[in-house]
Amino acid sequence: MSATTTLLGRDERAGRTFPLWIERVAFVVAVALFAAFAGEVNAWIDHPLGGPLTAYVLYPLVLLAAAELTGRAVQRLHGSKL
Repeated sequence: MSATTTLLGRDERAGRTFPLWIERVAFVVAVALFAAFAGEVNAWIDHPLGGPLTAYVLYPLVLLAAAELTGRAVQRLHGSKL
């Protein structure tokens, strides 16, 4: 057993260096998409309650989830192959 193990005593090998800038770019793109299209999403729904709820609550959550999934996909590609 090596000197670096997990709490359960498993040996783990280090993977390649993770490119964190890709996650940051995905987040900045999500913020830019929200700023650019939130008003249009609100107008597209055209409902007094559903429009703002969709444009200012659901739409940013979907964009944030997409940015997170992008980061996780990159992590999977660049992670260790155990």
